[in-house]
Amino acid sequence: MRVSSTSEHKLKKHGEKLLTLICALWKPLAIGFVIAGIACAFGSFVSAQGEFKVGVIKMQALQRDFGEYREAMERLEEERRSYERQLAQLRSYPLLTATEIEELLKLSLKERPSESEQRRLLELRGLHAQRTDEFQRLSAAPFENLTPAQQQRLKELRTIAQENASRHSKLAEELQRKLNSLSEQMRNHIDRRIRETVAQVAHEEGFDMVFDREAVLFVRGKVVDITAQVLKRLNEGK
Repeated sequence: MRVSSTSEHKLKKHGEKLLTLICALWKPLAIGFVIAGIACAFGSFVSAQGEFKVGVIKMQALQRDFGEYREAMERLEEERRSYERQLAQLRSYPLLTATEIEELLKLSLKERPSESEQRRLLELRGLHAQRTDEFQRLSAAPFENLTPAQQQRLKELRTIAQENASRHSKLAEELQRKLNSLSEQMRNHIDRRIRETVAQVAHEEGFDMVFDREAVLFVRGKVVDITAQVLKRLNEGK
């Protein structure tokens, strides 16, 4: 008997998309910054000075080479894998109770379990196999032909399976919320770091505006790529 994996499938699909979420959200942010900047910059700088100093950054290069960004993505992927392992245990052992599932998960995640822990892990797996055989045997017979004790046992096993399915669904939703929250925290932190560093470099170098290189089609005058400067400062943690 298997617990429905619909919720887990949705979480897995969502988790895979999370790895590109930060990149996907940065670009609209940068384009929005460009549009907002153009509105005021062209009115002030062009009319007052005739030309202005423009810098550009390559966001994809920053994401690829910014160490903290890579670490954030690795952490997010590690969390997603951890969540999927928990869901897989619920799906694979539908006839273990919540306490037994939790114990099995802890033991199975240990890198070097002791002999007693290994024995307990085998006991839990054997217990599930035993209950599965019992459930299949009792379910195959007409319910009215079972003894009162067998009928009660079948009800107990069905209750365990139903509770497990409910926990699976709730856990999938909870883990998805955690992934969303973690992704948002990482995105906000990385966005803030990049914005602050770009602003520092632009101020020190006397730039009037800084764009995402992919968002710039034409600028009258000199355009300077400051990606390397920004990336160096980001990785130095300054």
